[in-house]
Amino acid sequence: MAGDAPGQRRIAGTAEIHPLGPTVPFWCVDAGDDAVSALRVRRTEDGALEILSHWVSPLPPSLPWTDLPRAVASLLRSKGLREHGIHLLLPGRGASCRSCRIAAEDADLPAREMERELFDLTPLEPDEAVLRWRRLGGPEVLDYRVVAERTAEVERWRTALAEAGFPHVGIGLSPVASLTALESLRLVPERGFLIEVRGTFSCLTSLEGALTVRHPIPFGLGDIGRALHASGSGVSLGEALDAPPGSPAAAALAAAAAPLGEDLRRALEYHRAAAAGKGDEPLLPLGPAACRPGLRALLASLSRAPTTPLPDPAGLPGVRLGPALRVEALRGELPALLAPLGGALSTAGLAPRDLEFHLLPEDLPAPRDRTLYPLAAALLLAALGVSRVLAVEARDRLRAGREALAAIPAPSPPPGSLLPAEAAAKAALLSSLTEEARERAALRRALADLQSAFPPAGTQGGPGQAPAGGVPPYGTEAFQVLHEGGNYRVRVRLRPAPAVQGTGASPARMEPLVRTLEERGWRITGSSGGVLTAESLHMKKGGR
Repeated sequence: MAGDAPGQRRIAGTAEIHPLGPTVPFWCVDAGDDAVSALRVRRTEDGALEILSHWVSPLPPSLPWTDLPRAVASLLRSKGLREHGIHLLLPGRGASCRSCRIAAEDADLPAREMERELFDLTPLEPDEAVLRWRRLGGPEVLDYRVVAERTAEVERWRTALAEAGFPHVGIGLSPVASLTALESLRLVPERGFLIEVRGTFSCLTSLEGALTVRHPIPFGLGDIGRALHASGSGVSLGEALDAPPGSPAAAALAAAAAPLGEDLRRALEYHRAAAAGKGDEPLLPLGPAACRPGLRALLASLSRAPTTPLPDPAGLPGVRLGPALRVEALRGELPALLAPLGGALSTAGLAPRDLEFHLLPEDLPAPRDRTLYPLAAALLLAALGVSRVLAVEARDRLRAGREALAAIPAPSPPPGSLLPAEAAAKAALLSSLTEEARERAALRRALADLQSAFPPAGTQGGPGQAPAGGVPPYGTEAFQVLHEGGNYRVRVRLRPAPAVQGTGASPARMEPLVRTLEERGWRITGSSGGVLTAESLHMKKGGR
């Protein structure tokens, strides 16, 4: 607004000026013990609050109260919010949130003395709690809103988020944030009641203008669920919360919620009597369970008051919806998101911030842009999916091909042909017969070669006569066929004729015989008493 200092904004309806909050998007999270509700928002340049995204995640109904901070921190971490600014709204089960009026003589007390006076209006002591207060009007107004929570509870939540790796955390109270949203968005009736049913407790808040009184009820959804189970009706809590009026499940829900109904009626009667109510004050259900039609019908029946729905989120003053937001989903979850909306307005500096315990800094750093990570992961998953589909398709085709080949009958052999096994046996038999024939042929050729060169004794003329060329007559004996490297060699023993033995079997007489043998491809391998042993050379398979 004009006249405000840079970085500050005057809150409508008050004389107070508050510094603006972060300029980057941040999350406001309502840490209920039944469900966690969250809004991602940012403050626009023209002073509006833009809702970018939202979600509501239920928590296990059997979750112990002492484990709630770590469970919420684990949930936020699983959603990848560690680098984001988080304004956390505590459930406030044991907190104090009320309006009060001070004496006129105490209106100008110093801050420390005012704190002591206001602590006396809460059930908590100064040495065990943290206190925040705000005057509900100008300097002449004596009405204050006082908020107090145990210091140990606040530190328990801060420690849980710090250990989970969250560096930027602000802390407030959920009931305060709900009132902030109703008042800032002008949704609060002049007179009426707010009712929240959470996991382990419920809370009724009476509204009388700007004055509020909070009445806790130690009975919640967990107690209703246990009563349903003990009744033996067979109706689960989820079925009962969505049951239409008049159904057996709705009757079972009413019976299980009887203690809640009794406390609720007593609190309503007290506040109506104190404020001179007429009994027609509206009841506004809030919280995640208020989105369930069965519970809304039950609360209307128990309170005997008309329930008032929240307006359409698209028409909220000073609130804009992001382009990627689904208005239908936001409309259905608005009762669960009203507290995060109020906490976001305070954190952004668009509503009073003085009731928050810890605030996010104005210079909150922007988280690293991870918008490409989901795209890369999606592409990788798509590639893996395609490769898997192709591999399965190839495997199926191969299997089909094999089955088709196996189904084709073997061709019948032509008439007179042999089966494969019979053909192999016949080929082996023919091979062995061929080897034997080749050995005999090689032996015949070697013998013919010798006979053509050296006719046996007695065929060259008269007995004892030497053949032409001076080669003495001879006799052959002991033919042998040798195998070597796939070739055949013939070994033969040559004995001189009787006419030569003893008289002419000298080396000189045998030299022409040796020379003739070598010229025809034979090799002398031994000589003893005129008997020569010779082997053929270079005789290939099947002959020369």
